[in-house]
Amino acid sequence: MNETLFVIPQDWFQTWIFGGWCLFGFIFLLMQSRQQPFAVALRDFAPLFLIVAGAFYFILPRFSLAMVNPADPTGELIAGGLAIRGYGLFLMIAILLALLLVTIRCREAEISVDHTLSLCFVMIVSGLGGARAFYVLQKWDEFQGRSWLSIFDMTSGGLVVYGSLIGGLLGAIVYLRLSRLPFKKTFDVLAPAMVLGLAIGRIGCLMNGCCYGGQCGTTFPLGLSFPAASPPY
Repeated sequence: MNETLFVIPQDWFQTWIFGGWCLFGFIFLLMQSRQQPFAVALRDFAPLFLIVAGAFYFILPRFSLAMVNPADPTGELIAGGLAIRGYGLFLMIAILLALLLVTIRCREAEISVDHTLSLCFVMIVSGLGGARAFYVLQKWDEFQGRSWLSIFDMTSGGLVVYGSLIGGLLGAIVYLRLSRLPFKKTFDVLAPAMVLGLAIGRIGCLMNGCCYGGQCGTTFPLGLSFPAASPPY
């Protein structure tokens, strides 16, 4: 179990990380200006640069948590920062590997990679929405009396893998109907990637201290032990 992998100090976003992004943007523009006019390169890159820069400087610091525990659940609390969670990291890995598998299978099935990747984006967004909605419904008593904005606050966790499957499927069905893509052929491409994503997501669940299975004997070679203060223990 390792709920929080590491913590990025809050002041890094407006100093080191923001400065690094600006340096990267400058170098990227210089490289692009060798292949096309500088004005064209600046026009194409400026929107992405400004969005990411704004996220680093204004948005991400707001998600910093005070008194974070970087060594869950028994470590000492530190002043604060943006906690990088084990669950979130494995969720990101699951999405990236699933997209890679979809791209490979699209070429094998000879269907549009662009349309299928757009579908995957819809499924990612609707899947995250479903994962959060599933958690909120499951823990509805905890949200009673709190601001409705707390429903969207995921800085302390609150996603359920099965909810992502339901949300992703609903998003896929709506997109396929609107775009008139073939259902069977498209889901043939998507199915292995969805299973891969769920499998990797379950590892994230385990790191978060949930979905840990039943108790086994001390001599069982594949058994795991959890810290004394953790829920599985």
